[in-house]
Amino acid sequence: MFLTKSRITEPVALALAMSLAAPAAAQAVVQSEVVVRYVSTRGLDLANPTDVKQLRRRVEMAVTKICGVSSQADLLGGTLIDNCRRMAARSAEPQIAARIQRDTEYAAARTARPVG
Repeated sequence: MFLTKSRITEPVALALAMSLAAPAAAQAVVQSEVVVRYVSTRGLDLANPTDVKQLRRRVEMAVTKICGVSSQADLLGGTLIDNCRRMAARSAEPQIAARIQRDTEYAAARTARPVG
């Protein structure tokens, strides 16, 4: 879990083990590296569907920075990029869901408090 100063600054982290194929001596050698990109939730109320869409756009931009954009001109590279994008998006999903639940519960508790 990430240590944070406040609720609104908690990031969503995309942790991704990327596999990059590199030709070597007529064989494909697979190199792996872990890439982590932090996506800010600052200014977002994830109890609000519009803000959830904004977070998903931020995650999509981070995925693109990590993995790139696939091209039909390079089928092997495109396949690796598509796999990278799927894995990255999948790695963020549990964190997104947890933050949506937390913000929704926070909003419900805030509105349930008696005034006075």
